[in-house]
Amino acid sequence: MVSKYIKAGNAVYNAVKPLATNLGAKSVTKMKELASKAKLEAAKFDLKQTKVKLAKTFEKSDKELAKLKETINKRRNR
Repeated sequence: MVSKYIKAGNAVYNAVKPLATNLGAKSVTKMKELASKAKLEAAKFDLKQTKVKLAKTFEKSDKELAKLKETINKRRNR
């Protein structure tokens, strides 16, 4: 990291020089790109979770409807 010291009264501050490139620094566009990819992956994950929950809900509903159908058939046959 390229830096210089700035003296302000009795305190000395370590500051980054303007237009200096920091090692490992990423540009704003690169950070926005990474953020959008992460947001997309999160949305895909949420969609998968929702599909799984919906499938479980349908399975439970099917079981309950089957029980109701049996009950109705038993009462008809009395």
